[in-house]
Amino acid sequence: MPHYITSTDYKVEKLVSDTNDYQYRVTYYFPTVNMHVTVFSSLANNGTGVMMKEGSKLMGNKSFKFVSLLEDLPKTIEAADIDGDNSYDYIIRLKNNIGSSFGKQVHTTLYMFRKPNLFSYQGHAVVSFFAWKEYDINKDGKYEIPSMDLVGIQQESMFALNMFQFKNNTFENVGGEKEKYPMFYKYKEGDTVLPTKVRKVKLDTRKYYVSKLPMITYHEQ
Repeated sequence: MPHYITSTDYKVEKLVSDTNDYQYRVTYYFPTVNMHVTVFSSLANNGTGVMMKEGSKLMGNKSFKFVSLLEDLPKTIEAADIDGDNSYDYIIRLKNNIGSSFGKQVHTTLYMFRKPNLFSYQGHAVVSFFAWKEYDINKDGKYEIPSMDLVGIQQESMFALNMFQFKNNTFENVGGEKEKYPMFYKYKEGDTVLPTKVRKVKLDTRKYYVSKLPMITYHEQ
């Protein structure tokens, strides 16, 4: 895993809750790099946003088309060099706290990647069952981002584990570049849903899921 630094402050600046709308505005601070990361969400606007400030300079502002709750946010967020460009990228790991026990296993991670010109950030949302962290599979100094989706294959429900990466200034599905990905696991119903043994599928099925981005972009449409 990459070397992470964590924020030191968790400040709720605004919180409104009534029958028509709920919204929050929370700021995290990284003193070693003088970076403020503000996360905000509103039911009326049907969105969750991230704003980046280095000192007083606005560095990025991304809106995602889904609503999160204040209790979905962690008390600290992380920064690490995910894409190997020697600058920090910022990671906000949200935990779904509404819905069924199955729905509560869904995690949404917001990534703010620093662009090559170093003066702005680009945001992406990754949705996955289970809380995955970044991992350098092929040891090239650039970290892959796992995502596990529940899909229907060959008349069965299976978990599909795939790999994504921020490179060439875009967020790409790199499962086709990694041996054995995507990997498919049997889905077993229960209060706590976990993937069981690996299931083999046809090669053309694997290629189909490599070419798609399961649960990766629907928040951003």
